[in-house]
Order: sequence, then structure tokens, then C-alpha cells
Amino acid sequence: MQTARLSKHQKALQSLAQLYRVQTIHTDVSGKRRKASDESLIRVLMALGAPVREISDAAAALAERRKKFIDRVIEPVSVAWDGKVTGLRMFIPESFREKTIGISLELESGEVRSWSCNASECRPIHYENIGNSTFVARELSVPGVLPIGYHILNVEAGGAAFSAKIISAPVKAFAGQDSERIWGVLIPLYSLYSKRNPGAGDFTDLADLYRWTDGLGGKIVGTLPLLSAFLDTPYDPSPYSPASKLFWNEFYIDPEKAPEFEKSTTARALLDSARRDIEDLGAAPLVDYKRQMAAKRVVLEELTRTFFSRPVSERELFDRRRREDPSMEDYAGFRAFGERLQKPWREWPLPQRDGTIEPGDFDERVKDYHLYVQWEAGRQVENLSKVAKSLGPGLYLDLPIGINPNSYDTWRHRDLYLEEVSVGAPPDIIFPLGQNWGFPPLHPEKIREDGYRYVTGYLRKIMSRAGVLRIDHVPGLHRLFWVPQGMDAAAGVYVRYDADEFYAIFSIESHRNRCTVLGENLGTVPDYVNLAMGRHSVFRMYVLQYELESDDPKVLKPAPANSVAGLNTHDMPPLAGFLEGADVADRVSAVILDEAKAPKELGKRKRVRERLENFLAKKGYLAGDRSERAVMEAAEQYLAEGPAKLLLVNLEDLWLEKLPQNLPADTKYPNWRRKARFGIEEFREMPEAVNILREIDRLRKRPRKRT
Repeated sequence: MQTARLSKHQKALQSLAQLYRVQTIHTDVSGKRRKASDESLIRVLMALGAPVREISDAAAALAERRKKFIDRVIEPVSVAWDGKVTGLRMFIPESFREKTIGISLELESGEVRSWSCNASECRPIHYENIGNSTFVARELSVPGVLPIGYHILNVEAGGAAFSAKIISAPVKAFAGQDSERIWGVLIPLYSLYSKRNPGAGDFTDLADLYRWTDGLGGKIVGTLPLLSAFLDTPYDPSPYSPASKLFWNEFYIDPEKAPEFEKSTTARALLDSARRDIEDLGAAPLVDYKRQMAAKRVVLEELTRTFFSRPVSERELFDRRRREDPSMEDYAGFRAFGERLQKPWREWPLPQRDGTIEPGDFDERVKDYHLYVQWEAGRQVENLSKVAKSLGPGLYLDLPIGINPNSYDTWRHRDLYLEEVSVGAPPDIIFPLGQNWGFPPLHPEKIREDGYRYVTGYLRKIMSRAGVLRIDHVPGLHRLFWVPQGMDAAAGVYVRYDADEFYAIFSIESHRNRCTVLGENLGTVPDYVNLAMGRHSVFRMYVLQYELESDDPKVLKPAPANSVAGLNTHDMPPLAGFLEGADVADRVSAVILDEAKAPKELGKRKRVRERLENFLAKKGYLAGDRSERAVMEAAEQYLAEGPAKLLLVNLEDLWLEKLPQNLPADTKYPNWRRKARFGIEEFREMPEAVNILREIDRLRKRPRKRT
């Protein structure tokens, strides 16, 4: 009797999970089907707002969930691909069958289209019985083809009004206009440095790198996310854990490029003093964010005072931006109050923790500082974008999937983020215990009810400055692996999102900003993700080191034409380190790899190297010299002659660097801090770097060799 009752509860729990888009079963990296535990499902459902604390609550929660779908009448968001609205359904009682439905469509342009229809004229597509009432989901027709944009559909039925956002988007995102195969270089901006800026790179250094790359024929410079970061308290320099996705990182401001710099003798003197104070940072192998930011901040604070001492008439553009974007003021207040308490927002007093910060809660000078640095960072990014677009497609920017748990975004948009779970990954070959990445996921239903305003806001901001935008972990548009607080990563479950709605927003913004979209689709990626990327012209990533891990020991598949190719990524060792197996000891140290398995891994890496060498020799790129440099240059040449639209060369491969920039899951490794071995003035004069880039340029520009 108990078993039958439990089986009934479990069935209700699984049905409830499906209505909340929670996967009860997933296929692991080995192809085995893994069933989510009841406890995991309950914890995730609770985080999503389901009224279920134990399995016996599932049946009642299921009935409530079904009723909610009906009560909202119409889905909060629908997509109109190429302007054609299809499958738009509306739940109405069967008793309303002969009643008139009033409809109006408010286009983004301001135009309003209105019409009406009889409910019985709408095709029934689904029936639902709730209590003694029968509800029918009917397909609502929207005549004509909608212009590209975000529109609001209003429906009046039975004396009640309902609305939905219609995202009218091209099926295919912007993918450029020519078929030229281009190339560029990749390096983290913090890692790039110069004689004028020996501690870490800034926007001026990045512009200089663009010009040098352009002189060799390259059209792109790739870097890691440039979004705002916590460099005081809390401290987290990771570019993939931003303090906000809506604002830039003032760490990369070049004070000398600020208009106020020439007007302030004090700022110039402070910069000279700051440079003397941090001269030793040039010799350090790691970026000292705290010390460098503290030195730069003294100068930026003086520039802030100079800026706000100017007549109001000279700040017209700033004041207009301040009015048009209230979040700028809000963000500055958030950072100012956080600095006053030196605590993350979850440890603030109740009024401020709940989102209410008053003028007297912080030092106005600190708020002015954060207003100014966002204004100046935005101005310098805009100028950098102009340089990049004058030389090629534009800036290559990176949008992280994660957010710092203590970020401005989680504070201001807490209804959109979930605290009871964090995002990670299920167990795989490299991480047999799974991963917990520690950042909160977006609520898949709340972002729809918000009409994706927050998502569109940060996407529009970054795309307006980009020519190519890399989307970190593109499978996350489809689903994310949620790990309940206090549970092991292996106990997590997948939760699905409305991927079509994300792709539609990406498509609109890519066309409006003439920005190509690139999806990071490495690792274990379901087939439907790659199919969706192809359908919507989202470029793929081709990483040679991943391809070498293929099950086929003889074949190295060529990069697809609609891809960005490279030897590695920031999460992997450079090629020389990979071929040598230099990362194996690091993985053992980080308890990612069992020490007893290290010899086997090194043996495997030796075989991978032999396989790569033989492949490159067979293709005519490698002769007698099998040194690391010869193999690296041959591999770059192979990719250069391939069909990939963009080849991205990791600058550190050119001098055979062996250390990675990031070692995932290793808290002891100096992630996001390692400076490049050579400064920009040094490597741009290195024959071994310049010569291979010139050869890559030659190969990219000549007709592609068919293989």
C-alpha cells in the first residue's frame, strides 16, 4: 500500500517538474541516462517557487501549477520568426466560446493595430479541465507580417485584459556581409601590458594591439569580458564573475585619455606619483589588482572632482545619459554604500539589503566617483569600438553566462535571480564529481514575465560596442545544471529555458548593431544546441585541442565554415603546455585528476602529440622538425588554410607559453592574474611571432586549398 502511494506521489512530482521545465532524466557524458533524485527535484522546485516541501505536496502543487497557466490566459512572451506570428495560444473558458475578443498590437514604432474576433473563430489546440470547468487553448491569429522589434499584444476577453510581448526577429542573426576568411589575435587585457603601463593593460593598450595586428593583416583582437568587477570588498577579479553585466570595468580606464586629465595639474602629478609607487609591478609575474586599482583610483578621484567642478552646460551629454539610464545612478549608489560598509549586500542592514538606498546612506563623493568612472569607461570603450570598426568587423567582446552572487544585478533584480541554487555541471571525465560554479541562475519564468528587459538591456549595451560577441556556454540558452545549496554537484538537475526567445533577442540586437554572434559550444553539447546555432547563424567554436580528444585516432575534422577556430581557449593550457602535458601536474594538485592516473594521462598526451604530428606531416605542414615551435606553426597554418570564417591566434602560443590563464576548479592557481611573458613592445618585435602571423595572413587571403 505504501509503495503504491509513493509511486503515485513520484508520478505527480515528475509531472510537476515537467511543468516547471525541470528535467527528471538526463544523459551523462558516457551516454547513460541519469535519473534525478526526489530530493533534488523538490529542492529545485522549491527554488522555482513551487509550493512543495515534501513529495506528498506534489499533487496539490501540480493542480495549482496547471491553474496558473490557465489564469494567465496568454503566454508572457512569443516569438514571430521573420515577422510571422504562429502558435500563439490563449486559454479561455469554453463558456466564452461565442464572445468577442478585442485585440490590439502596439508596435515598437508606436503604431497601433487593432481588430477583434469571435472566440469560436480561433482554432482549438488543447483542452484542460479544472474542477467543473473546461478551458480551451485556442490559437490566436495575428494578421500580416510584423516589423523587426519588440511589440506588445493586448487582449481583452470577458471583461479582463491581458498582454504579451511579441519578439519579431529574423531567423538568422547578422553574420557579416563578405565571405573573406579573416584572422585575429587573442589575449586577456589584464595580461597585456606595455612600458607606459607595466602593471596590467588598459583600453589604450588594446587599441595599440589592434593597430599592430591590423598592420600584419589581422582584423580582430579578442579578449576576456571587460565588465565591472569587485576589486575591493568583496574581491573577485574573475572576468566571468562580474559585479554587473550592465557596466564596464574601470580598472581598464587610461586616465591620460580622459578629457579632464589635461585640465588638472593635480591629476597629472598624482599619476606620476602613482607610477613611481608601483614601478615594481612591472617585474611581477602576476597582476596585483588591489594595489594597481588603489593607485589608479587616486587619479580617477581627482578627475572626478575636476569633471563635477565644470559648469553644468559642459556636462550636457553626461546629464542626458544620467536621465536616460537611471540604473547608472542606482549602480553608483549601490557601489558607494557597499564601500561604506565594506560588506557584500547580503550582509547589509535590512532597508538597503532590500533595495532601498537613500542619499544620506553613502558618501556623495564616492557615488560621484562611480558615476564618473562609468561615464569615462563607456567613453573609452566607445572610442575603442570606433578604432576596431575602422580596421575590421569591430571589437571581439565576451559575454559571461555567470554573475557574481554579490553583484549589483542580483541586488536590484533579485526577483530574476535565484539564491537557493547555483549553476554547475554534471560529472564528466575531467570532473568526475561534477562542478559547482557558484553563480545564481536566472529564473526561467520570471525573465519571461519581465519581458526579458534586463537580459535585453545588458545584451544591447555590450552589442552596441561589439563587432563579434562570444556567448559563454551557449548550451545555457537551452538549459542549465542547477545544484541545490548544500548538496553535491552530482545531485544537480537540468532546468530548461525558452531558447527560441533568447535566440530571437540575439538576432534582433545582432542586426541592429551589425554584430556577429559566436556561441561557445565546447565540451558535452546536445545535438539540438548545434542545430539551433546553425539554424540561427550563430557561429560555432572549433578548438584544435578539443578535436584531438576525438574518439577517432586517425582523423582531425576540419573546422566548419561558420566557426571561429583556434588552438585552445583561456580555460586550457597553450599548445606547447598541452603537448608536453604540463597541465597534468596542475590537475593533480587541484584534485581534478587522481595522482595514480597521471602517468596514464601523460602517456595519452604523448600519443595525442604523435597523432597530431603525423596528421600535420601527412597534410604537408610538418617535415623533419618536430619541435614544439614547428608543431605549433604547422597547426596554425593548417587552421589558416581551413574554411573557418575567423581564426583566432592565442598570442601566448607564439612564444610557446606553457602555463594556462585559468585552471578551472583550482582555487590555489592564480587564475585571471598571470601576465603575459612579454610586453607589447617586446612581442611585436619578435621575428618568431611576426613571421608566423604574416604567414597566417598570406594563407587566409589566398584561395583555400581543398582537402
